Amino acid sequence: MSQNPWLKGRNLALVAGIIGIAALAFAGLAALLVNIQQRKAEGQEYPLKIVFIGTDELDPEVWGRNFPREYDTFLKTEDSTLETKYGGSVPHSKLEKYPALVRLYAGYAFSIDYNDARGHYWALEDQKRTKRQDFTAQPGACANCHAAEAPQLIAKMGWEVFNHTPYKQLQDQLHRGTSCADCHDPETMNLRITRPAFLNAMRERG
Repeated sequence: MSQNPWLKGRNLALVAGIIGIAALAFAGLAALLVNIQQRKAEGQEYPLKIVFIGTDELDPEVWGRNFPREYDTFLKTEDSTLETKYGGSVPHSKLEKYPALVRLYAGYAFSIDYNDARGHYWALEDQKRTKRQDFTAQPGACANCHAAEAPQLIAKMGWEVFNHTPYKQLQDQLHRGTSCADCHDPETMNLRITRPAFLNAMRERG
């Protein structure tokens, strides 16, 4: 008894469909295995460097070529319109918010100007703009936590000289606020301490 041509054609189409689905599944599995191997290789090569980062490189954009997502997050700190219960990035005066501070800080530079801290991007800019610099000759020690150039200047000038030099004499050499280099080793990306003041404090605490 001969098979119905329609059924025969349908069976052939079914077989072809099964073969096609199997081929797609195999290709997908192969692509997945290749991707897994690539990720493993990248993990062994971490940090995966697209560009070389020099020991004195302070520009976050250069670091960002190797770590674009982290750099994108850093750039978001430039936004000065964010306001949260923790402060945010909108500039505002603590003296206006807490008037009693003017009296508590009387005779001290913070009684003249005391603004809430903002994101990494503004660390140096806000310090350079503060009216405290006009009230008293603040020392270079104030740049320790606000300028990426601090470690290099300390190495060049010496710890004591850097801290005692008037801030206004140093400010033309300060161009960047917080940088990736402040906390990361450019070779391994491991966390590191770059500020002698913090290192000394931790040693004192044992």
